[in-house]
Amino acid sequence: MSRTERDDYLERLEELLPAREAARVRMEVDALIEDRIEEQRERDPDVDEAEAERAALRALGPAEQLADELVSSPLVIPLATRRTFVRVLAAVFACHLLLSVALTFAGATWDSIPGLLAPLPNEPFAAVFLGVITIFLIDTGALLCIFVAIGRAAPDRLRPTAPLHARATRKGALQGLVLLVLMALIVNLFLDEVFSVKHGDEFRPFLASDFKSIVPYVNLVLAFFALRHILTLLDRGETAMATAAEALGCLSGAALLVIAATLGKLVEMPTSSKLGREAAEVLDNLIERVFLVIIVIGALLLMLRFVRLAIRFGRQVRA
Repeated sequence: MSRTERDDYLERLEELLPAREAARVRMEVDALIEDRIEEQRERDPDVDEAEAERAALRALGPAEQLADELVSSPLVIPLATRRTFVRVLAAVFACHLLLSVALTFAGATWDSIPGLLAPLPNEPFAAVFLGVITIFLIDTGALLCIFVAIGRAAPDRLRPTAPLHARATRKGALQGLVLLVLMALIVNLFLDEVFSVKHGDEFRPFLASDFKSIVPYVNLVLAFFALRHILTLLDRGETAMATAAEALGCLSGAALLVIAATLGKLVEMPTSSKLGREAAEVLDNLIERVFLVIIVIGALLLMLRFVRLAIRFGRQVRA
């Protein structure tokens, strides 16, 4: 028995349907086609069998369209879920890019996490641009898979985790300015006294000269945060300019920490006759690793804060 257009149509439809429903739906559609053929014969007894079948198939439409109408529902992504996805993607991409930039500045030539975290190419510009796009696509795909998994298990969790708006008060701004003044005094006047260890009968600083060379740029970062608090005091609330100032402070602070992490030497512990050379090198290496961990975590936290403020600034400008 030769195959007909009807057989091809039903076979194609069955391929498109979920396995658990394919047989049942195929039988129902086959019966529907037969009913349409019978109706066509009643209206025109002289109609050809093949023509009546083709007319019935045309009335049903393409198999792909019929499969969508029978078993599929339109994909609807709630607004809150979209907002959450965009915010989380922005944060993940910013942190991922920051780590890649840090590896690039450090001169790394290997993948820290194969396929996920690697330094960016230095040149040409097109290669750098493609490296950034690759990071974005990796983060987008990974986050999409995570959202799909969470959405199936617990869809109610896909909501914005924290409000963008933070209430700014004059009291909080004054407290922030006092803290910034104390930090500026430590950085500019008492840095060696704070970061020192007892060596014999005296205290000796242990920060390396390379690390101290970035102190002027620390003042610039502190100035951005101070400007944010001053604007809050003047305007008595959170404004777009204040948000922008804090965002610049976070971004410049993260960049400065990345530069600090890529310096040749962070600490130089004073030598002691009680410690052998190998023990002193181990101590230097241990303290330097602790500093690196603190610096990287600080840079990531500042970058997360920057993303949140950047989104907030955009909303303030549009408003």
